[in-house]
Amino acid sequence: MLVLSTVTLTACGHTVSRSGTTRKAITTTRAHAPGTRLSANEQAIAAAIARLPVNETYPSPMPATTGGVNSGAGCPSTLKVDRSATLTPNEAAVLENAINAELMAKNSSFVRHFDRTLLDIPRNGFAQLFGQNFGSRLIGSLTLADVSTGPLTADHPLANSVSSACGSAVSGASWKIVFCGPTTAVSACDPGITTTELAIDRNGKWLIWYLNSGLQ
Repeated sequence: MLVLSTVTLTACGHTVSRSGTTRKAITTTRAHAPGTRLSANEQAIAAAIARLPVNETYPSPMPATTGGVNSGAGCPSTLKVDRSATLTPNEAAVLENAINAELMAKNSSFVRHFDRTLLDIPRNGFAQLFGQNFGSRLIGSLTLADVSTGPLTADHPLANSVSSACGSAVSGASWKIVFCGPTTAVSACDPGITTTELAIDRNGKWLIWYLNSGLQ
């Protein structure tokens, strides 16, 4: 399984109005340490991210108003987001298994399942996070019992953080995916190794925009 760590939320930009003038949003990135280079795996993932079109399915992220959510670059755009969509455990299991199958096959197109919020900042950070796991083997597949889903509104602490940082439209459209590992019922999973993700349905496609904790 993947071994993931929390990605720290940094507002991807901000607009400041002063004396009638408006500054353009500034995107900040974390530079690589001098002398470090992306591995071949990381380069493949970074290239796959770069090929994702900036359109109604993969629009640029929006700035967060607070730093209360630990994930990605900011907040997902609400462009073409369906707030009435329902994510079932079976659909979530299919999504997670598709991601892991592509990772195992060293197919960098797994990035298509993630919102640009999680992909863009820090620059190449997503590639660095997944590079060490690119091609890792997943023993078994997640089943219905391994995954639970629910609207974010049912989880008050995280819902409040998301609502404060990203607004009620994002909070209301986000669905939680909680899972542990194959053949491990999520109800019996150790909280320390449980993965929590948030997904939104944009333009008919579920995209993961928040990721926290890890997989064993």
